[in-house]
Amino acid sequence: MGTPGDDTFDSVDPGQKNFVGDKQILLTGSGNDYVDVTFAAGGNRIDTGSDDDIIFAGTNNRIIAGRGDDLIFFGKGGKNSVTGGQGSDQFWLVTDQGDLPTTANTITDFNLTAGDVLGFANTSLDFDSLNLVQSGSNTLIKGLGRDLAILSNVRANSLNESAFVFA
Repeated sequence: MGTPGDDTFDSVDPGQKNFVGDKQILLTGSGNDYVDVTFAAGGNRIDTGSDDDIIFAGTNNRIIAGRGDDLIFFGKGGKNSVTGGQGSDQFWLVTDQGDLPTTANTITDFNLTAGDVLGFANTSLDFDSLNLVQSGSNTLIKGLGRDLAILSNVRANSLNESAFVFA
């Protein structure tokens, strides 16, 4: 359980907080929180409350980032369900071409008008090399031979280059 201040939860170094990232519920409270479940077993429910948080999603987690301008990094595991909440959120789908997700991550509330963006770093990707596929009411983002993300209730034709960041 978090505090009203800034908290750090790292499954590699659980410290005093006993957060190992294996089928746990984590409520961080308010504050600018840092949560890293990159190397954890998964199956967690993580709610970071308010303020500007940094989250490393790991594999097979349900993440609710709440209010604030959050940075959410996805790793090679995938199969996360993430709600960025209110604020201008950055969803970094791939941060290294060697760490592609094995299963697409789902973003439940991508909102371009709120300033949300989808990021790619250290890859050969650019906007023209992405394949945006309409699948029912969702958009599937494909690239580098993989399904990278599912944007719930987003029309593929509503996405343009301004929705993406390439670093």
